Parts: sequence; structure tokens; C-alpha cells
Amino acid sequence: MGVPETVQDHMSRILNLYLSGDKNYKTIEELEELAKEVVSEQHQLLKRLGLKEEQFSEAKLFFLDLMMERTKVFVPNSDLLSNNENRPKKWVKKFIQEQIKQGKKPFETVMEYLNFLEDAKGFPKTVTSQLKDNTFRILEQLYPPETPTYSIKGMVVSPVQSGKTTQMASLVQAAIEAGKKLIIVLGGTNSSIRNQTQFCFEQDVHGRSSENNELIGIGAYAGKFRDNIEFITFMDQEKVQGDSLQKAYDPTKKANVVIIKKNANVLRKLRRWLQKQSFWKEGNCEIPVLVIDDEVDTFSVNNKEIGKTPSAVNHEIRTMLSMFNRHAYIGFTATAYSIIFGIAPEDETDLFPRDFIIYIHPAGNYLGPYQFFRRGSCHPFVEKIDEDGDGLFDENEKWDYEEGIPPSMKKGIRYYLLTGGICRLRGLINKHHTMLIHVSSKVDPQEKIKLRVQEYLDEIKKIIEGKDFNHPFWMQLHQLWVKDIKVNSPKVYEIEKKRLMKEGWSSRRTSAHLKEKFCLEFSWEEVQGAVIDFIKDMSNPLRNLSESSPQREKFVNYMKRQFDLSDRELEKLPEVLEINAQSPDRLNYDLYKGIGLKAIVVGGNILSRGFTVEGLCCSYYTRPSFQYDTNLQAGRWFGYHDQHRDLIKVYLIEDAIELFYAATETLYELEKQFEKMVKFKRTPSQFFFQVQKVKKHRLTSPQRMRYALESNPTFNGYSSDGAAFAPKDEILKQNHCATEYLLRNIISDCDDSQTTTSVHNLKEISFRNVYYNHIVKFLNDYYFFDGSRIKEIDKYFLAQYIENEGEKGELLGFDVIFVNIHRGAKGTLKFSNINGRHFDMGLAERSENQWIPAKNVVKISRGRAISNQHLWLGLTDEEIERIEQESGITKGSPKVPRKEYFLKHRKGYGRLFLYAFNPETINDALEGEVDFEGFNEEIIPIGLHIILPIEKQLRSNNKFWYQIGVLKALKSTLEGGIQG
Repeated sequence: MGVPETVQDHMSRILNLYLSGDKNYKTIEELEELAKEVVSEQHQLLKRLGLKEEQFSEAKLFFLDLMMERTKVFVPNSDLLSNNENRPKKWVKKFIQEQIKQGKKPFETVMEYLNFLEDAKGFPKTVTSQLKDNTFRILEQLYPPETPTYSIKGMVVSPVQSGKTTQMASLVQAAIEAGKKLIIVLGGTNSSIRNQTQFCFEQDVHGRSSENNELIGIGAYAGKFRDNIEFITFMDQEKVQGDSLQKAYDPTKKANVVIIKKNANVLRKLRRWLQKQSFWKEGNCEIPVLVIDDEVDTFSVNNKEIGKTPSAVNHEIRTMLSMFNRHAYIGFTATAYSIIFGIAPEDETDLFPRDFIIYIHPAGNYLGPYQFFRRGSCHPFVEKIDEDGDGLFDENEKWDYEEGIPPSMKKGIRYYLLTGGICRLRGLINKHHTMLIHVSSKVDPQEKIKLRVQEYLDEIKKIIEGKDFNHPFWMQLHQLWVKDIKVNSPKVYEIEKKRLMKEGWSSRRTSAHLKEKFCLEFSWEEVQGAVIDFIKDMSNPLRNLSESSPQREKFVNYMKRQFDLSDRELEKLPEVLEINAQSPDRLNYDLYKGIGLKAIVVGGNILSRGFTVEGLCCSYYTRPSFQYDTNLQAGRWFGYHDQHRDLIKVYLIEDAIELFYAATETLYELEKQFEKMVKFKRTPSQFFFQVQKVKKHRLTSPQRMRYALESNPTFNGYSSDGAAFAPKDEILKQNHCATEYLLRNIISDCDDSQTTTSVHNLKEISFRNVYYNHIVKFLNDYYFFDGSRIKEIDKYFLAQYIENEGEKGELLGFDVIFVNIHRGAKGTLKFSNINGRHFDMGLAERSENQWIPAKNVVKISRGRAISNQHLWLGLTDEEIERIEQESGITKGSPKVPRKEYFLKHRKGYGRLFLYAFNPETINDALEGEVDFEGFNEEIIPIGLHIILPIEKQLRSNNKFWYQIGVLKALKSTLEGGIQG
């Protein structure tokens, strides 16, 4: 029916009023609420303007569409764990204000860089906004430039191929403007990756090529290079390594950038180079340095025991940092397992990120493990390789590449050629379009594969020259077009439509954008012609450029100078590239800018980590590892892929698919547990991560899991106590705060809903149906002293179990009973003004109080808080009557039924009993004991007893890995005293 134009015009004017002067980002939920509010407020007026009653829902959607077109939608982009108690707060904001006062433009280079990314590289505004926010959030974790001495160790975690190098480049520019004089980037473990990092930084940070001094990237965009920065290193030349450190460094003039391989020999060379510089003073170097360790989980982790000489690279990094009085070390990685499980947080000389960890969520258009391998919600990108028993990937039998390539690889190559033709029809003629083949880490097989793939391409070219369009090759290609592309592209279209709408795009804009981007309205004859042209483009990339094109001239001059090629040879360039340390082939994307590199790339280890294959559309991967981090890093197909998002294909063997699925679930668990640690305001040293163990699988190599504890915790029908206390005021106060916070949450729920109910009488203050997350929060905040039946380390397992069971709906909630000792109690614990209410707990006294000098604790009643008769508390009269009938034991008799009877009638619910113990009684009982100093009688020890329900089926085979060092750090930190 449609919304009348008069109503549309009125709503547009109304929107101007609502959004006037409001430049803040809004969430989708806020916009939906605003649309509902506006239509409701304007109800009568809209009816007078001709809107019928049945059109109001449509009017709300129309108004929501308008807002999405004109409002930025904010998506939180990072989570932070920080230990910043000693660092200045909001110093970046103060720095900006001071710069403005001095008439300067604060962080001018950063702002220019963001504009460059938008204008020259086509980054969406939302992505650059997130990049800016994350840059300043990381910078905030460092110290301001005037700080005389400091040491910072942090880590930034972001998914594979999600823009890590761009984030590093932005951070470097911000750090230089904030006073950092020396930037050292550990840019990969081999020359290929170091060169890639060097080029990216020359393009994004400096703006000038070290190969020919031409303006590139940000320099070409701005019309000048950054003259406040000097690069000490350069791109590798024919006989000279770019990180040979031949230049001197003068910190009084410019900030200097050094990009080196992460190699012990190179790091030692860097140390000697630093000691030769004019600024160097033994043991007292004042130059503020920022060290960025790319892929920090590779080679940086010490694999030697504490107290022994660290492994070579780790030792050199530590030594280098110790040379500077002001140093910040930030590791970047996508797979942090070896950092979590391979470094002891208590070893302050090691590289554990004790000061901060930032987890950066990628932009919404990122295609990562969740989109490829999350069960039940992934895109149609993955195809299982089926070789019909030909032994291709049999454990004891490998494919003989002397005889050619396997059928599945041929299919992958055909798919690659088909998508190349489709991209050509979509107008992407001069864009990169590549395929990755990763079968072996050894050079010999890679050489054979390159030759055999080239032979198959030559066969295809002969078929094309023969113009036989009935050849099986074309039939196979047509089958891919009909049964693959035309089936899967619409699926991706629908997924993308939902994503863009969620990010704030209007339905009209979304449909128009995707219809153009995912266009398949071509005849088969057009597709055939485009595939033929694409194959010609592979060997002759210049055929689409005019003779006078500057890019053509640059390309020709470079190829002739570098490889001494003739004009005829330039028309037959390699279509298959072999990327390894022994091959002369290189991926020079800048050279192909405006031309488009069309090539099949064969490789192994170099292509497994840190290396970007631009324009990657099709991947063929048959070398899975049982280590999750190795598999995830090998996923070079992850990334943004906006130009061919619906055409991506990854061919994998079955084992690899299962490994990627398992690795993705672990990644999801890591992210969720990180969010929980942020919620509980943990520091990096308190980061608690548990991950389920899968048979034969590993998170990372065994050498990098030295601090992983394997455990099999089950809390099915669990029942235990916390009834041991040390005379430490701060921790006892912490437990009081945790208990009061729990009570406030429960009372708030009682006030807001009918779900949580309460009983308050002489014997108890009890609450039924308490939300399980309140108990999780309480356990995380409560401290169990050494000597408690519940160990401080175990409580994290217990809290995790409660949360997991609650999320699955198997644990419905808790009954919480504050036990009130009313007969003969010599004192009370008062909770005042809990949402306007007041509660008193009579203090419990026990005859058995054991002082344990070695642990500095008092154990109450052998560690048992509960008195058996208190199990009757918190139950209704009907429940008590049924328990009495079934057990044959009446309430009040000396004997008490087993806990199973009580749990049966509160099926699915846990029970938490809280006790306040009289410190005066404890002091009197233990007076005269050796080393017993007594409790502060103003601070009441609070103990507890917890019972969990029994499940029908006990899942006892689940094993988990835990970080031992972090658990130790949690224990020692809390024993030192943390206020709640």
C-alpha cells in the first residue's frame, strides 16, 4: 500500500528535529526505540495526514529506514583488560588539549592517515572511526611523553587477516606524535614477511619508497612524505638485506623507525647498533622507545624453565628492553594461546602482557573463522575434497605429482578461472585476483606442483585456442556456474543483506548496493568470453592498459630493469608463482596496482602466517595441523574480500574441516571468556581461561603450553564449604562487600519481578529463584582462604560451571539463605539500607576453632560452615512435609535426611547458605596460641556452604586446560589483599 507522500515529508521534517545537533553514534536498538516513540507521539497528526491505522507499522519501518540512512550506528569494537593503577588516567585527552592551547593540530598525521584510508583505499567511515578509537585506546595504556621512567608490556589481539598491520601503522603515527623517538618493529621471521611489513610502513607511515625515493601511499596522497620520520631500514635489495642497519640515528631531529626480522642474530646486531649511537649511555638510555612485536606468539615465547637462560629470541628482546629507561613493548597476534599458556605471569622479566590486553573485534564486513567454520551459521565457502579413494591424502601414500595434479585441484583451478571471468564482467578488470595452493611445507613438492599446475593451464589454453565449446572443460565449468555460483551467491546475498541492515543501512540502499556487487545477470556465452579474457590477462597483464598509461610505463621499466625482460617476454609472464625462501618469485602487489595481479600462488610455511595474499578468491589447503593456532594462521582466506565476497571458495580435506571447526569453537570460547574477565574487571595477570580439550588436538605446540594445567572438574551434585579465615582485614572486608552486593542484587530482583521471592524470620533471610549469574559474580568476588574446603583456585572452575549450566538452562537458579542465629547470639552483622531495607544476621559461634600457624588461618568446625539442621531452611511447608514422608525423618529430630532429598524437591536449583561468624568468640577460644594475633572484632568473617543439583547424566569425560601461572597470580594477588 505504501506510506502517503504527505506522511513521508512530515516524517523527514520530524527526523531533522530529532537528530538536530546530535552527532553521537546510535545503536540499532536505540533507533528502533526512537522510531516507535515518534510514531506513537505523532499518532493523531499522522492520521490527519492520511495514514490509515493498518499503515502505522509500515510508517515505523519507513521512519527507521530514514534514520538508518542518516545516522551513524556505533558498534563497540574492542575489549580491554588493564592493570593501570599506576598510570596517569586520560593523559591522551589532556595531551590533545595542551596541543590545541599551543595552536597545534593534535595527531594531525593520524587524521591524515584515516582520510587516506577512506579516500585512496576505500575504507568505510565506520571502519576508520573504529581504527581511530582503538589507536587512542592502545596509546592510552602507555605513559605520557614527559614521564621520566617506565616499563610497559601489553598485547593486542585481533583475528587473522583483520587489519593488524593497519592498526600498527596508525599506532606508530600516534606514538610518534606523542613523543616516541624510536620505533622498533619485529616484522616477521623471514625476509618475505619483513619486506611486506617494511613496504606497508613505507606506504602508510612514511610515504616514500626506499627502492626509488618516489612518493607512495600516504606520500602520494598528501603530495609529500613525512619529513618528521626517518626509516633506518629499507626494502631488501639484490645483495643487501634491508635490516642490515647501516644508517646512524639522531633522536634530536626525527623519530626513527626500524623494521627487522625476528631473528636472534638480527636482534644482536640491533643491540650492537644501538650501543654505537651518539645518544647511547650505558644503563641510562633516556630515548623513549616503542617496540612492536608482530606475531608475538611466534619465536618470542621463552621455551625454557624459569631461572634458566631464556631461548635466544626471547633473551634478546628482554635484553633490548632493559637498555631503555622508558620502553613500551606491545605484541600483536591473532592467536594468543602460547602467550596465555606459555608465559608465567609471575616472571616480571618475561614478556607476559602484564599491563594490558586489548581484544579488537573486526569490522562487520570481515570474513573470519566464524563465517567459515561456525557450526550452524557459516557462509557457503567451504567444500570438502573428495578424491574417491585414490590415496591422495592417505597417511602412508601421497599423490605423485610427476603424473599431474589430482582431480580436486583441477576443479579448484577451474573454479578460480570461472570467478576471474565473473569479476571481469563485474568491472574488476584491473583488480588483483589470486588462488592459493598449500599442500606441503617442503620446497621440492612445491616446485613439482608449480610445474604441473602450469601444465594444466597450458592444456586449458590449447582447448581455448581450439574453440571447441563442447569440450568437457567447458561442460565442467558450466556445471560450476549453475550448481555452485548461482546457488551460493544468492545465499551470501541474503546473509550480507541482514548484516548491512543491522549495521544501519536502509533496505533500499542495501538492495541497490548488493544487486550491483553480486551481479550474475550474464549469459553463459558472456561468461565463457570473460573466462578466455581472464586467462589471457594472467600471462599478459598489460593488455588492458593503453600505451601511454603511467602504470604501464612503471611496470615495464621495473620488469626490464629487475629481470632484463624483452617486450615479447612481458606478454608471457608467469601464471603460477612459487613462494618460498629458495624461489626467485615474488608477490609485488604495488607493481601491479592499477593492473591487477592474476596468478596461482603455490607455497608452504611463508604463506602460513603473517603473509597477505591480496585478491585471494580460491584456496586449496591439504596440510592441516593438530595445533589450533597453526591452522587458524594458515587461513589466509580470512579477511574482507569486498570485491568478490560471494565467490570465495576454500577446498579442504575432511580432517582440516573438523580441525577448523574445533579451533573456531575454541576461539569463540576465548573471546567470550575475555568479555567475562572485562566484566569482572580483571587484570591481565588475573586472566582466567579454560578451554575444553579434544582428543589429539592442541591449542599450540607442547613447548608453548608449559603453564597449562589439564583438569577434569565436575560439580555434579557438588557440596562444599568456605569456613577458614585469616585475620586480614582487607580480605574480610572484600568478602563483606561481595555479600552485600549479592544481597542488593537479589533485593533489586525481588522489587522488579515476581520471580525471586523472599522469607524473613527469626531463623533465616531466604530467597528463592535467585538468578544464577548473581552467584557467579559473588563467587568471583569472594575470597576463599587457604584451608577452606573450597579452594581459591577451584572457585573459578565452580563459577564457570554454574554459568555454563545456567546458560544451557540445566541450572534454573539458586535458593540463597542468610542463616540468622537468633538464640543466644552475642552480636549481629547489619546490612543497612539495602534498597531501603535493613537486615540483621545473628552471629554464629562454633566450639571447634583450629589455628593453623603455617597457613595463618583459623579453620571453623574442620572447615564446615553448615549445621545439618539448617538444610531445612529455605523450604516451603509443602516441601518439608514431602521430604519428611519420603525420608522417614521429621524436621527437628537429631538425624537429617541426605542432601538428595532436599535437592529432589528443589530440582534444578542450587542452594547457597551464608553464615556470619563471631570474631570475639574465635579470639577468646584461641587466645595464647603461638603467632595468633587475633581478629579485628569490628570486621565479621562470612562463611558459606554451597550445594549444586544432580544431573541425570554425569558428563565426566570433559577435560580442560587452565593457565597455572594465572591461577597462581590470582591466588597471590588476592592473598595480598584486594578490596571488593
